[in-house]
Amino acid sequence: MGFLIYPLPLKRLLSRIVNKLAKFAKKAQFQAVVQQLFCFILLILMSPIGLCEDITTLIVNRLYTGSEPTASLWEKLKQDGFKTVISVDGIRPDIETAEKNGISYIHLPIGYNEVSEERRQQLASALKHSKGPIYLHCHHGKHRGPAAAVIAALSNGAISQEEALTYLKEQETSVDYQGLWQAVRFSTPLKNIPEMEFSSYEPPGDLAETMAKLDRSWERVQKFRKVEWPTTLESHPDLVLSNELLLILEYLTESQRLSSTDENQRSGETQELHSAYTESLEAIKAFHTLSQDPSSQKSSLEKAYQKTSQSCKSCHANFRN
Repeated sequence: MGFLIYPLPLKRLLSRIVNKLAKFAKKAQFQAVVQQLFCFILLILMSPIGLCEDITTLIVNRLYTGSEPTASLWEKLKQDGFKTVISVDGIRPDIETAEKNGISYIHLPIGYNEVSEERRQQLASALKHSKGPIYLHCHHGKHRGPAAAVIAALSNGAISQEEALTYLKEQETSVDYQGLWQAVRFSTPLKNIPEMEFSSYEPPGDLAETMAKLDRSWERVQKFRKVEWPTTLESHPDLVLSNELLLILEYLTESQRLSSTDENQRSGETQELHSAYTESLEAIKAFHTLSQDPSSQKSSLEKAYQKTSQSCKSCHANFRN
């Protein structure tokens, strides 16, 4: 299957094409006409690109990325003929709404710290063999979604490394998620991409799995504490304090969302747990903000650490221990 590559924003692509085409117009008065006509044709052929600011394009008429679909976006996807939606988010996809709109859902969740080789091959297969156009999303559409999309495209040989990294930058994928960027840099074209069977919902192991990842990041934060809060560690130059805190923030947010979908939670307990999550999230957000400021005092970082630690201990005492 061939791909029409579109790693750059629409205006930049159009500008490059029409500028080259305009060189063939020998008379200056024809250049404006050529440009307008060619832009009009491209906008028709490349539908649905450019019709919705919530959707961005990686591969024309094939792969698009964005945030978790809202009611209006579902309507948009239906109108523009999308056939497949791929979610790399952790929570259960809205399978019922997708089915009502005649769209197939594929669930291939990934984290912020890595993308396994198995998952890379699955993303590549989903892109190659699923009916298109395809809309791929995470939660906010900025980090995991764009990363998964370019990994799938790279694995199919549809875009170059330069184009992939450019796309991530344009989607404002945070450089703090080094696991995602590393997975993109290590993605190369696959020689064989077999068709695979996918589920519309891949249940997470359980909350304990996500919390275990959080605990590992918290242990790395404690390494910084032992040497009085440097931004990086000489013994572990690959570790950055703000990066670890950001991962903890994302894991905690994901845990909250997963817990809110747990049908076994009693209503009263759910409300109490939500409040506990909110308190912990506020503490870790403040801690992360401090870690990004080079002028932050060690005493301030220690206070933020203590507040976060106490918040987590309180939550564990009530809901985990």
